Amino acid sequence: MFKKGFGFALCIVLALFFALTCVYGQDVGEVCILRNWGGELAGTTENAGFHLKAPWQTVIRYDIRNNIVNLYRDSEYAYDNGTATGMEVTVYDKTGAQANVDVQVIYSLDADAAIDLYTDYQKQENFVQIVAVNNVRDAARNCSGKFSTLELLTSREQYAKAIYDKLAPEWANLGLHISEVNVQDIRYSDEIVNAYTAAQKTEISKQNAVNEQEAEKVRIETEILKAQGEAEANKIRSESLTPEILQQQYIDALRNGQTIYVVPEGGSTIVIPNTPNAAQ
Repeated sequence: MFKKGFGFALCIVLALFFALTCVYGQDVGEVCILRNWGGELAGTTENAGFHLKAPWQTVIRYDIRNNIVNLYRDSEYAYDNGTATGMEVTVYDKTGAQANVDVQVIYSLDADAAIDLYTDYQKQENFVQIVAVNNVRDAARNCSGKFSTLELLTSREQYAKAIYDKLAPEWANLGLHISEVNVQDIRYSDEIVNAYTAAQKTEISKQNAVNEQEAEKVRIETEILKAQGEAEANKIRSESLTPEILQQQYIDALRNGQTIYVVPEGGSTIVIPNTPNAAQ
C-alpha cells in the first residue's frame, strides 16, 4: 500500500516537473526564443498560448508591442523589456545656445528581428540600454544644430520630424519601426528666454508700425482715388453743359415753375422768378 502511494506521488511530482520544465505560456505581443544549455538557439514561437519545449531549453522573451523610449527631466534610468526611461537630453542649437529637451520615441520590434538582436545583445533590455537610448540621444543632439533658437522654440514639430527622419532608416535596418516621435518640451536658460521674449515684443511692435503705415497708405490712396473720381465727374459734367443743353434746362425750369438764373454773355446774373403771371 505504501509503495503504491509513493509511486502515485512520484507520478504527480514528475507530471508537475514536466509541466514546469516542458510547457511554457506565451502572451499576445511576444516572441519567444528557445535556447539550449550550450547556448545554441533551438527556434522561436510567435503565437500566443501554451507551447512545449525540452527541459534543458530556456525561454527568452522579446516584446514586439509598442514600446517607448522616454527621456525627460531628471528621470532615473529604468528598463523594462523594450521600454526605457531616462534623463533629458542636453542639446545645442545652430547659434550655440544650450537647451534641455524632453523627447519620446514610440516604436515596435519586428518578430523576425528578435533572433538577430538576441545574437548581438542577448536580452532585449540590453539592446534598449546600449543602442536605442543612445541613438535617441544622438539624434536629438545632431538635429538640434539645424535649428535656430527661435525655430526650436516655435517649430517643435519640425524638430521632431528631423529626429524621426534620422532614426527611422537606422532602426529599420535593425527591425524596428518608429510610429511616432514627440518633442514634449524644450527648456532654455532664463537669460535666453528673456532675450527671446524681448525680441518677440520688438518684432510685434515693428509689425504693428508696418501695419499702421500700410493702413495710412491705403487711406491716402483711397482719398486720392475719390478726389480723382470727383474731378473726373466734374469734368464730364462741365463738358456736357453745351449751349443747347443749357437752353433746354432753362425751358424745363420755366415749365416747372422754378426760379431761373440767367447769365447773359458778358453781363450780370438776372433772376427771373417763374410765376403764373410771368409765364403769361
